[in-house]
Amino acid sequence: MDKGRFSKAYYVLKAYCRFTLRRYYRKYQVVGHDTHVTKGVPIIFAPNHQNALIDPINAASASLMDRQPSFLTRSDVFVSWAIPFFNVLKMKPIYRQRDGVDSLEKNKKIFEECVERLSFNESLIIFPEGNHGRPRKLRPLKKGAARIAFQAAEANQFEFPLELVPVGLNYNQHRKFHNDMLVVFGESIPLSDYYELYHQNSGKAILQLTKDLRKRISKYMVHIMNAEHYDTINDLRTILSAEVVQAQSRNMANLHHHLLAQQDMVAVMEAKAESDPESMKALGPKVQTYMKGLQDLRFRDHVVAKAPYSLGSLLLQSVGVLLGLPLHLYGVINNYHIYKTCEQLTLKIFKDDHFHSSVMFASGMVLFPLSYLIQFGIVWGLTDIWVGLLYLISLPLSGEFAVWYSEQVKKWWSRWRHWNLKRKQNPLLKQLTNFRQEFSTTILSWLEEETQERVVTDKK
Repeated sequence: MDKGRFSKAYYVLKAYCRFTLRRYYRKYQVVGHDTHVTKGVPIIFAPNHQNALIDPINAASASLMDRQPSFLTRSDVFVSWAIPFFNVLKMKPIYRQRDGVDSLEKNKKIFEECVERLSFNESLIIFPEGNHGRPRKLRPLKKGAARIAFQAAEANQFEFPLELVPVGLNYNQHRKFHNDMLVVFGESIPLSDYYELYHQNSGKAILQLTKDLRKRISKYMVHIMNAEHYDTINDLRTILSAEVVQAQSRNMANLHHHLLAQQDMVAVMEAKAESDPESMKALGPKVQTYMKGLQDLRFRDHVVAKAPYSLGSLLLQSVGVLLGLPLHLYGVINNYHIYKTCEQLTLKIFKDDHFHSSVMFASGMVLFPLSYLIQFGIVWGLTDIWVGLLYLISLPLSGEFAVWYSEQVKKWWSRWRHWNLKRKQNPLLKQLTNFRQEFSTTILSWLEEETQERVVTDKK
């Protein structure tokens, strides 16, 4: 086993992942690492788990370059051809009861390897939920992270500066390419705080650490506990995120500020569901109607939110669309076949859509540079090296422009349709506009009431 050695292959792959993630996502932001992750000590990173294999890639890539965390992954993905690649990534299989009667014995050996890595001042990524799931909530945690932590402490005679760092992985949309990604490293938990309790009762210490870790992780993600009104709360926190950020005088471009605003909305709606359940029940059917109406009109919420649109602005945007079309076509011709290949591979290999973003990202890491080199070679062979190099440089730039242009064209066309429907006084559009205004007024007033109540309480 590699006892704490620095892996050059891991370093290169991590650097490439960090670069690629910032191409894969539209916005990519990491907060809290500099303030909450202590340098020079062993760390167990404990993220929430919503998006299969891309979760550990995001968690590991967001850490500093000098950290090379190992992580535990479900054993069924350890197919023979991929094991050398997993070894480079310092991935270790974790076995479940369904994997066989000897799974516990296998896990014991894996835990021992984890303890050894921590003893050599390395770091681990452990997903304490034990499995992944899309709902915006933190599921009950397994005790594995706490057990490994205390085993490492015992192996080092409890003179061990181990810390557990909660991590919030926040996806704007889990499956879609070119969306927003926020990684939040939370305030660390020093394991030494639990040593006294562990000496008194190891079981209670493991349970208490697991409970405290759960509380910490939930602080750095969207955590909706109310099952009855889950859909209503989840829809409203996405619909009104930008408006609440603006109302709270936060930075619209900062993904962390959007998370804080959404957490405030979730908290106030869940509190309202307890204190005034009829108010939340009344909102539910309206939100459902609004979301269905958007589907019927083939609109995204932002089209209704940013209305109305003037004819002059739409005509000006039309000019921009025409001017950008040649460069867009150049980007599509040179990049679309790669994107489509990645998409087809994803859909054919994995039926479970929880893995789609993971496979799209991984296949893109390989196929885009490979195709670019082939295309560069062809152009070089037909022309000369300088033309080939200019062509090579243009490929990723034109590809990113093509993605951005496609998004802008969709927005432009939706605004034109909105303008036309409004001109015709479409009754469904009018209903959606009224509903959205009601949602905004209601939630903002609830937030204002909560703020005033908090000020009064603080004064007392």
